[in-house]
Amino acid sequence: MQFNSIDAIKMVIRTISNCIDAIKSGIGAINNEKQSNNKSETAMYSLLTSRNSVNIIEAIRATIKKTKSMGEYR
Repeated sequence: MQFNSIDAIKMVIRTISNCIDAIKSGIGAINNEKQSNNKSETAMYSLLTSRNSVNIIEAIRATIKKTKSMGEYR
């Protein structure tokens, strides 16, 4: 299978979608923390260590690695 710019764009769209999901999770966590009168730092820590955040970082790395290996990244 040949990797091209369209594939790279699709990967970026998936990565952005994952970012949006993580932001939504973070907002929900912050709202939960506010409701329980706990510090918002706990919510941010929760966001940073969430599975979505890890997936975002890995998706970005995979996108860069794949585009570099296919010669599209300059």
